[in-house]
Amino acid sequence: MREHLLSRAAYRAFLRTYPREFRERFADDLEADFTRMIDARGHSYAFRRVWSDLWRAVPLTTRDAIAERARTARIGGPIRPPGEPVMHSVLFDLRHGVRALSKAPAFTAITILTLALGIGANSAIFSLVNAVLLRPLGYHEPERLMLIHEAIPESGVARFDVSPPDYLDLLQYQQSFEAMGAYRTRTLELSGRSETEQVNGAELTASVFPVLGVSAAHGRTFLPDEDQRQSAVAVISHALSLRHFGGRDALGQTLVLDRTPYTVVGVMPSTFAFPKRGAASNAQPADVWLPLVFNPFERRARGMMYNQTVIARLRDGMSPAQAAADTAALARRIQDNYPAALHKAFTLTVGATPLIEEIAGNVRRPLIILMGAVGLVLLVACANVANLILSRSVARQREIGVRAALGAGRLRLFQVLLGEGLILAACGGAAGLALGYWVLRAVPA
Repeated sequence: MREHLLSRAAYRAFLRTYPREFRERFADDLEADFTRMIDARGHSYAFRRVWSDLWRAVPLTTRDAIAERARTARIGGPIRPPGEPVMHSVLFDLRHGVRALSKAPAFTAITILTLALGIGANSAIFSLVNAVLLRPLGYHEPERLMLIHEAIPESGVARFDVSPPDYLDLLQYQQSFEAMGAYRTRTLELSGRSETEQVNGAELTASVFPVLGVSAAHGRTFLPDEDQRQSAVAVISHALSLRHFGGRDALGQTLVLDRTPYTVVGVMPSTFAFPKRGAASNAQPADVWLPLVFNPFERRARGMMYNQTVIARLRDGMSPAQAAADTAALARRIQDNYPAALHKAFTLTVGATPLIEEIAGNVRRPLIILMGAVGLVLLVACANVANLILSRSVARQREIGVRAALGAGRLRLFQVLLGEGLILAACGGAAGLALGYWVLRAVPA
């Protein structure tokens, strides 16, 4: 035993002649080989082999160590020992994951479908919540915008829009708003090309665009006097500009609407949408905006033609509740302008509602409830997928045991399972986004 200890100590001293990098990697293996050689062939034979190895190996290992140090200094970091590149192993595990999942089609299909339902429902409902409740309307200070409506309790109708003469009275009497405008929507026939098409249009007073606080991306909106006379001018949407004029400059071009030519004076930004969906009436987003000109009959149409939506912007410092109260107080003054027969036949009321509440008020609670419901659906889907994967892992214990016995470490085993999970997540996410896109198109209808 003493001779073995002395021999091993002497061998460790010999190993000091090798470069440090070589000793760190192979010293333990060489010492174990030296001990087995002594036991098998004796001390004299072992030391002869040691001297022979030193004579041949030290120059080679020293030269390799010098070259490795030079390369390390050149690239500014340590050099990884030779082995399988990490990216190669990841790609190999992904390919293996695809093959493994293809051999379990039921598990794969159920997992992807479960993920698709959870992700698709959440993406669709969140898109609606974002568009209706979270994202701004696209107008300047939308919280200051209000819609004005009228009602006749005796009619049995909860509310309706404003008639032209009542709108003109509101312009004259109101003190709560800094600006006010009126609009109404209708379908227009766009011709002038090989085929005609139906487009959504809106007639509005020149003050509507300033009330909204928006301007044209190209050209201009309506001049103040263009709603006082028949002006054959039009403002169009960015989408219609691309669709009808094929990317050419639309300013100054002619649109034939209901067989009447109009000159395009402005193109709105691509993000602009008006009117907004969700209002009680006149809520179809338009592609064409035309000046709203009241003819003499409309200006005298007391008690009829309640089809103008009136939008107004609050004065600075005026609250929506105070403006609604002031507007309601104008009902008596407006009704006094009605003919005597109509004045005695019914009672007129006037109200004002914030635009945001008008658009989202009826759907706010359902959307919030839906958002919570689909969130729970996603949690249930994740729990179901986790249970499916755990059940499959139990069935694969033998496979994992064989991999570990062949030398696979915990990190490599985790990488294999992570690759399969990523494949399932990617496929489920893609299917979920496709499902969400379809649901998003169907829900507003």
